[in-house]
Amino acid sequence: MAWRCTRVEDQREYLVKTYISKQATMKELCEECGVSRKTGYKWYQRYCEDGLKGLCDKSRAPQNSFCKYSPEVVSKALELKQKHLKFGPKKIHAILEKKFPNIDWPSPTRLYQIFKEHHLVCSRKLRRRVARTHPLGEVNSSNDVWCVDFKGWFLTGDKTKVEPLTITDGYSRYVIRCIHLERKTFEEVWKTYTDAFNQYGLPLRIRTDNGPPFATTGVGRLSKLAINLVKAGVVPEWIAPGHPEQNGRHE
Repeated sequence: MAWRCTRVEDQREYLVKTYISKQATMKELCEECGVSRKTGYKWYQRYCEDGLKGLCDKSRAPQNSFCKYSPEVVSKALELKQKHLKFGPKKIHAILEKKFPNIDWPSPTRLYQIFKEHHLVCSRKLRRRVARTHPLGEVNSSNDVWCVDFKGWFLTGDKTKVEPLTITDGYSRYVIRCIHLERKTFEEVWKTYTDAFNQYGLPLRIRTDNGPPFATTGVGRLSKLAINLVKAGVVPEWIAPGHPEQNGRHE
């Protein structure tokens, strides 16, 4: 036997006419058709108002046409924008409403479109990205790579904010340091490094993210801390921005 195909409009008509004939309650019909009672009563009301035409889907087009503003309103907005080219549409809109509160001004979104049509909008400058460096080194034995990071901060029982600096060995996962620093500065971190070097020796590389004081957005990402590592014979390496999984051993 072939599958029976049913249009949505036919199901609506079945629900409404069955309900009118009192052969079943609205609750029973809605459960049978798989709709809510609110939906069932909605189609019943539309049938009562417009007959079978009311059971068809209505157009989703906007009821009001696109709002058009007078040339005077647009010219005032353009004039203010030309005086303050660095102001965005939100600030322009706020100034216009303050100066001329009795005028119905375009929304900031519409102002942006108007400014764009008149070539008064500059594309946003992309945020400077850090420079690419050499690929991350392999971890084959202890002291090949140390992983370092400031873990997420938390409050202690006495409401003290703590964000510990953690150092682990990439191969053995051994926790070399887990210490709270009063300030996340070069001096504090370097002191922790040197104490760990004196106790466990120098690693070949130290892997971190791109936040301070580990890296900068300058040439080669080299920060003062990274330069000190190079002078000590340790290679600093950084994960790609937005990819904490590259330091997954430590995370």
